[in-house]
Amino acid sequence: MAIEAGGNTTGITVRNGSISGNFSDGVVLSGDGSIVEGLHVSNATALGITAGGIVRGNTAVGSFVGIDADGLITGNYVSVAQSGIVAAGTVIGNTVTNSERGIVVGCPSNVTDNTATGNSIVDLFLHLTGCNNTNNVAPITNNVVP
Repeated sequence: MAIEAGGNTTGITVRNGSISGNFSDGVVLSGDGSIVEGLHVSNATALGITAGGIVRGNTAVGSFVGIDADGLITGNYVSVAQSGIVAAGTVIGNTVTNSERGIVVGCPSNVTDNTATGNSIVDLFLHLTGCNNTNNVAPITNNVVP
């Protein structure tokens, strides 16, 4: 584990850095109100970035799950993951490529201006109903659990 704040810890900010190597989890912030911004996380065997709050402008490459977040997920790039972005909340302007599952969102959520292409199982998956799905580039989209 590289960075972890467990329990009811809230309001943690992690910005501008790089975490690489062979490790289990990159950043795990389990409390609400966290900010994870400007990180490059590579080769996590489990979770690249997990947070409840704002996850913005990060790169996750080679992780089992690139980004798993609740809140605002925006401007991130994920590649080579089993699941690129797993989210509940507002998902805007992210790119996921060369993964098995691109962007998986629990509805209701706002899902806008994302690009998910070249993913082998599904590019964009909206779980349940009530998502606002607008201006996304995702050729393989479905509402059936992949």
